[in-house]
Amino acid sequence: MKAPSKPRTLPPEGTHVARVIGIIYLGTIKGSFGDNYKVRITWELPTETPIFKEGEEAKPFVVSKEMTLSMHSKSVLRPIVEGVLGVTLKDEEAYAFDVDEILGKECLINIINEDKESGKYTEVKTTSKLLKGLTCPPAVNETKILSYDKWDEDYFNTLPNFIKDKMSKTPEYRKMKGEDVVDESEIPF
Repeated sequence: MKAPSKPRTLPPEGTHVARVIGIIYLGTIKGSFGDNYKVRITWELPTETPIFKEGEEAKPFVVSKEMTLSMHSKSVLRPIVEGVLGVTLKDEEAYAFDVDEILGKECLINIINEDKESGKYTEVKTTSKLLKGLTCPPAVNETKILSYDKWDEDYFNTLPNFIKDKMSKTPEYRKMKGEDVVDESEIPF
């Protein structure tokens, strides 16, 4: 019988100094609203550094948000990017914006902890530019990007299983691995 797992330590709710440390282009994921290309952005909270395991050094909390890769004015991603940048983008700027440009950027991030059927999770609600005079400590974690055109198998293998599983089911991953990709919408039955 498996021993009960220790509850996850969640960061305190509220607004925190943060830095974008990771961008993962997950690929096209099936969802209740259709198939959408998803991106996962990860922030480090360098001023929130608990000891997660006895005997180890204190480490910053890391939080992530998965969103559809869309910079439409009503998307979830666009206000997150605009908050990190501290500017409002015009539509033509937003549509041309390369999300990779926010990697390493410092910002403020507002988070809440939510109870869901499968446990407690941290939800990134908003981002904003650092207040004047406020500084962000140096990065602890390395900044990384993973996309299908900038593939790093070693980095992929370090990801949590739920992310690897999600990516391995996408047509982009299967195509990159040389697997046949069948468009299920074209199957006649």
